Amino acid sequence: MEVALNYPSTDTTRILKWKQDIHIAVHGEATPSDLNNLRQLTDELNLLLPSINICLQEAEPNMHLYFTDSQTFQQAESYFKDVHNPILNGVTFVYPQPSYQIYKANILVSSQTKNPQKRAHTLREELTQSLGLLTDSWKYENSIFYEGQSYSTSFSAMDVKLIQLLYRSDIEVGTTAKEVLNLLCNLVD
Repeated sequence: MEVALNYPSTDTTRILKWKQDIHIAVHGEATPSDLNNLRQLTDELNLLLPSINICLQEAEPNMHLYFTDSQTFQQAESYFKDVHNPILNGVTFVYPQPSYQIYKANILVSSQTKNPQKRAHTLREELTQSLGLLTDSWKYENSIFYEGQSYSTSFSAMDVKLIQLLYRSDIEVGTTAKEVLNLLCNLVD
């Protein structure tokens, strides 16, 4: 719940998620390894998300993925203010409609991050967070959402369950935390 309902900069009491397919445009200095990791990640996520499809598509994208430096990203994302953070590996900005449906996202994977495993981790974390799981946690070190330093390049079993839970058909955009808890309690009963 803390990963899906604890957003740092949006309404923290409602579920945000995509209801339409995600079309990703890649910008900047993506390496062949970055592009391979991106294809693998989208394939993995498509298996977990039955209601939407994620693909690389330059025409009419609704998600922009930047492999660039902070200053260049700031030109594309006006809300980005952390331009001088020397340890920033990546960041995600999502744009929900008043109905809480995400319709657009901008993601940075910093070109200053040179370690290939850290870049792969950052790509996985930021793209997954853009699905509506926007917050990190200190609780689970093997999670892609771990707040501390991580080089994980695969989803933990808990991560998979969390992604699938968010995209269940009975968890609608705009659902409150209390409604999600009630639904989960009813499933256990």
